[in-house]
Parts: sequence; C-alpha cells; structure tokens
Amino acid sequence: FTDLKANGVTPRASQLLYRRRPFRSSKTFVATPVRDDAFTVLAANQAPAKAQYIAKADSVCEATDARVTAVQKAIAHAEALGSPSRSKIVQGLRRIDTLGDASLPQLRAIPKPVGSVAVLNEIWDALAKKFRLNAELIPAVQSRSATKFANTSAALSAVTSRYETLSQRYGFNVCGQS
Repeated sequence: FTDLKANGVTPRASQLLYRRRPFRSSKTFVATPVRDDAFTVLAANQAPAKAQYIAKADSVCEATDARVTAVQKAIAHAEALGSPSRSKIVQGLRRIDTLGDASLPQLRAIPKPVGSVAVLNEIWDALAKKFRLNAELIPAVQSRSATKFANTSAALSAVTSRYETLSQRYGFNVCGQS
C-alpha cells in the first residue's frame, strides 16, 4: 500500500491482488494493482454453473412443494368429508405462507451464475409476490368476502403463471412446475 499511497492512489478492496512487473529503468519489481476486470474474472470462476444452480434451487423447491402439497391435500380431504371450516382453510393458508417465508431466503442465498442475476431476481420476486398474495387470501376467507377472494385469486393466478413461465424459460425442472 505504501507504493500506492506514495503515488497518490487510494487502494480499494479489488486492488489487494497484485501482479509483479518490471520497473522500466531497472530489474527490480514493484507491486502494481490488478485491474478490476481480473477481480471480476476471478469472481466469475467461483460462481456456480447454471446446471449446478438449477440443481440446488430445484432441491429447495422440491422440499417446499412436497410440504405445500401435503397442506393442500389436507384441505382437499376436509372438503371431501364435507365443507371444511374457514379455520381449517386459514390454517392451511398460514402454513403455506410459513413454508414460503422459509424457502425464499434459501433460494435467494444460493450463489447465482454470472449473467443470470437479473433474471433470477425476477423469478424469486415473482415467487415472493405469489406467497404474499396467498397470504392475502387469509383475510378474504375470514371476512367471507367473495369479491375480495375472487380478486386476490385472479391476481394470484396471474403471478403464478408469470413465475411458472419465467422458471420454465430459465430451465428449472421443479421450481415453477405445477
């Protein structure tokens, strides 16, 4: 750092990597900072490949989907036995919301492949909106508001469709599959 500071350059984190090059007038070597591009290339080499990312994300989605399906089956079973109480439906919706709240941070924490950050953020934002709309069904069920339930269900359907389309375009095998 002393060489950098002596030349009036404030070192940055990316300048901690040095390469050695000969000084012009002698055979001694001085440390010079590596350009930011090299740091980006180094970070790119550590990012997972798209196939690895898909495999990790699909495993999280598969575990979440299995739990959500179990909750949905419990509600459907209650419907088969007669009209399920609103409290059973609300419990199921809350459980699905809890599962979504747990899985989304796991999905966002997986290191993203270089060049896929924007599209993956869009996919996970759509999934977050899907879980948020699912949670908005709870007050509609509790208040017995058919209009509010229908409007929220329509919005949920549109967001779910967008999430599924984006996920399928990216190449997920489990995430975004109905």
